[in-house]
Amino acid sequence: MRETTNNDRPVVYHDRVQSLLRSVSSLGEPLQKDEFCAKLEQTFPEGPDPRQSTLILSGLARQNAVEIVLFALSWHAANKHELNNYHYNAAIDACAKTGD
Repeated sequence: MRETTNNDRPVVYHDRVQSLLRSVSSLGEPLQKDEFCAKLEQTFPEGPDPRQSTLILSGLARQNAVEIVLFALSWHAANKHELNNYHYNAAIDACAKTGD
C-alpha cells in the first residue's frame, strides 16, 4: 500500500480511490445517491483530501458516470470538504463527454 502524509495524517491515494471506483462500477445502474454516498463514506470515513477527491471525480468522469460525479460533488459540498477548480473541471469534463 502506498502512503504519504498530508498534515501528519496518513493518506493512501491510489489504492483507496481505485477500490471506491471498482465498487461503484460493480453497483450497477441506476445508482442511488444514498448508495454512492455510503460507499464514499465507507472508503473515506475521515473524508477524502483534495487530491483524493480529484482522483475520484476524474475516475468517475472517465467512466462517463455523470450523475455519480454530480453526486460526489454535492456530497463534498454538503460535508464542507474543500473543493477547487480541479474538482469542478472534472465535473464539467464528465458532462461534456456525454453532452449533458
